[in-house]
Amino acid sequence: MLAFQAEIDAFKKALPKLLADHHEGEFAVLKSSSVERVLPTYEEAMSWAYQQYGLDEEFFVKQVLETPQVTHFHRLR
Repeated sequence: MLAFQAEIDAFKKALPKLLADHHEGEFAVLKSSSVERVLPTYEEAMSWAYQQYGLDEEFFVKQVLETPQVTHFHRLR
């Protein structure tokens, strides 16, 4: 299983409710297959998550969007 697959699946399941609750554009913090918090900005979401979980625990932050934006990164040699 991919790292964070449980969080990705939990986010997909929660997405319709997050959109219905007017959280589009905001950032969801997920941990252990659960949406823990939704905050207005990426910076706030990351700050909250690091305060809650520190540097040693894993968490997942994903923007709430009806149509997800795909970002591609390419490493050049």
